[in-house]
Amino acid sequence: HRDLHSFPTRRSSDLDVGHPAIDLMINPDAGRIIGVNIEANGVRAIVTDAAPNILWRKEMNYQNETELEMFSIIKKMIGEASSVAKSYGFPVLGLGLGIPGLVDIEKNQLIAAFELNWQDFDLNQFMQGNEDIPLHVGNEAHLSAMGESYFGTSKNSDTTLYLHWGIEIGGGIIINEDVVPGSLGFAGEVGHFSLNPQGELCACGNRGCWNTYVNLNSICKRIAGERRLSDSPEQQLKKPKISINEIAYRAKTGDPVVVEALNETARWLGIGISNY
Repeated sequence: HRDLHSFPTRRSSDLDVGHPAIDLMINPDAGRIIGVNIEANGVRAIVTDAAPNILWRKEMNYQNETELEMFSIIKKMIGEASSVAKSYGFPVLGLGLGIPGLVDIEKNQLIAAFELNWQDFDLNQFMQGNEDIPLHVGNEAHLSAMGESYFGTSKNSDTTLYLHWGIEIGGGIIINEDVVPGSLGFAGEVGHFSLNPQGELCACGNRGCWNTYVNLNSICKRIAGERRLSDSPEQQLKKPKISINEIAYRAKTGDPVVVEALNETARWLGIGISNY
């Protein structure tokens, strides 16, 4: 081993030699960036500068639209966001599209989004009329993990294991600031590993997936007392749902039905995390 004390040390006067340091920062007007997130109940879009500061945002919710109508709403939203981004007169650096499903990130192809009941869809179709804007697609949880790694509590960590719990549950793995996608972009997709082979039927076609125990639909069914193993995914999707705001309000007021439902959800959340 080399003696560390044998290395020369810098004198304090050496720090004053040369030109003063120049602070560097990203030019916000280097371009504009578009972010679009497709969710089970709506679509959200933002336009940012290169810093990035949010300059524009909009959201549209679905109600009883058909699949074709949902595609039309999403395409309209992307078109509007693209027009806003171009209106600033700076280069549009790209559009990032997040979706809660399995995505082939090399071909921008949606393989399956079980909560949306979509499969085998070419996401490039949303860019018709805006083909000059580079499209980058990804799993919603993976992209959320990247955001947390760049700007959140894990920005100083080389490795991040991220769980995304919203309408459904997903995950992402970050190593050295990059998402670990897996061969087809499936790495970290935890919502559909099975906790109980004899459990409820999941929208993916399997039984007992983690999603069936912790997603919003499962909480609503616990509150409504409607947990039938024989229900098909289509029947489950048709069941009336309680809004998140109503669940939060009833929990704050100590509603025993809601509190019990959330406690059971928390128990299954912990079981899944321990397996993750």
